Amino acid sequence: MRKGEILVAAEQLFQHYGYAKTTVADIAREAGIGVGSVYLEFQSKDSISSALCQEQRERILRAMQAVRDSEGNYSERLVQLLEARISGALRPSGAGLHGADLLFAECEATRQVNQRFDGQETELLQGFLEEGNAAGAFAVADPPTTASLVLRIYDTVVSGPAAKRPSQAALREILPTLHALVLGGVLSRRS
Repeated sequence: MRKGEILVAAEQLFQHYGYAKTTVADIAREAGIGVGSVYLEFQSKDSISSALCQEQRERILRAMQAVRDSEGNYSERLVQLLEARISGALRPSGAGLHGADLLFAECEATRQVNQRFDGQETELLQGFLEEGNAAGAFAVADPPTTASLVLRIYDTVVSGPAAKRPSQAALREILPTLHALVLGGVLSRRS
């Protein structure tokens, strides 16, 4: 229970003040516990950030998996799969000035979580592209590289420095064009 309270407090503070400006003492105060109690549950602020990032990334991966496992048109499902990933990444970004810190805090622990989940998301998309190839819906010559590149393209639009990121409204306007560009490169000419 205490672990959950610490994570809730840290999430609120990271979203409002940012990872860099939040201290373990701030988290303890927000959770209504002593600093020592925080360290009984987590080794450091980085491990708290890692846990928050992992929660967010697991949610995104589950949403992507649900789309992959659904029935229907492959091209529509590809867009839905990418939308699930984007929506998951935007969710924390829309939750406060520093909401993106839940996924992209500048610490090694968070980078490791992101690297692991990037690999899992790439494998998921690769498998989906291979299934689409087998069904005749896609004509992807190199599914592993294509999956990696497609996710990197979407990452470029959604993540990065806040000053260069489009607003959520602007992003929603450009996504159909981005989806059309990606689909134009993966749809079988027989479709």
